Amino acid sequence: MKKNFDEGKALKQILHSQKPDGSFGSIVNTYYVLPVLGRKSLVNISSSHCKPAVVDENDAIKDFMNQVGEKWHIHISLWIGNDRTVERTLALKVPANSSFYRVMEFAAIVDDKYKFEYSMRNRKPFIYSISGLQDDPENGVFWFLFTSIHEMKKELRPTTKSPADIIQGTSSTWYSGTNAARGTNNIAKYTNI
Repeated sequence: MKKNFDEGKALKQILHSQKPDGSFGSIVNTYYVLPVLGRKSLVNISSSHCKPAVVDENDAIKDFMNQVGEKWHIHISLWIGNDRTVERTLALKVPANSSFYRVMEFAAIVDDKYKFEYSMRNRKPFIYSISGLQDDPENGVFWFLFTSIHEMKKELRPTTKSPADIIQGTSSTWYSGTNAARGTNNIAKYTNI
């Protein structure tokens, strides 16, 4: 039996039918053509896995801050110790509807004192260290997340949400690292003004 198939001509014919937008006429046609162009079958493609894209955190933050549209003016404050031995406040302009986590990331780039560490639970970040002060279960020190609906009333409610799930609006968000035995209180506060 004579081999009558010319692979080169077949590929040229397929590429000749490609549209200016890169498709091959329809989603279905493109779906079937792409594996052929890669010299693979659909079975090969279904068993291969793409590597996740590597995203530089600093580039992601720059993109976040350069978004067009409405901006919120916020203050993010850090108070360490009962006598506020370290006290810092940043005034930032962030895209509207930014999560508390995104604001924390931006503040950490602007000022090292705002650097924080987190662990991932259910694909969400949960903070365990702010400004080098880590949760310390042996000494009863933990960072807890609180929200306040009415800034003037100073009524804080603890929340179990991730900071990535908290969008400000007109409320405040607080991280409080407390140790009742020592009476120390460390606070990171974010207020939309």
